[in-house]
Amino acid sequence: FEHYFVYLFFPISLYNENLFYLIASIENLLLLIYIIILIVLKKYSSIYKNDYILFFIFFIILTILSIRTMNYGISMRQKWIILPLLYIFLINKFKINKNE
Repeated sequence: FEHYFVYLFFPISLYNENLFYLIASIENLLLLIYIIILIVLKKYSSIYKNDYILFFIFFIILTILSIRTMNYGISMRQKWIILPLLYIFLINKFKINKNE
């Protein structure tokens, strides 16, 4: 899981003197907080079949990219390609009432 965490949330260091590194660290820290909030608020009882497929696709792509990407600069850009899949999975959806 270290590869996944580093791929999605690296760098998180607020003690660097470089301004761009500090901006990237704040961005990744806010991203981590946002994903934790979405995980906590997710209604797992109302997960649809399409959501499982979406999460499976996200996990496969994340596994391939986190193992193969050794450059942190490239991984900082590539993670924005797959993060919308995670957001769509974690956003709570309203149940459709079939009685209406």
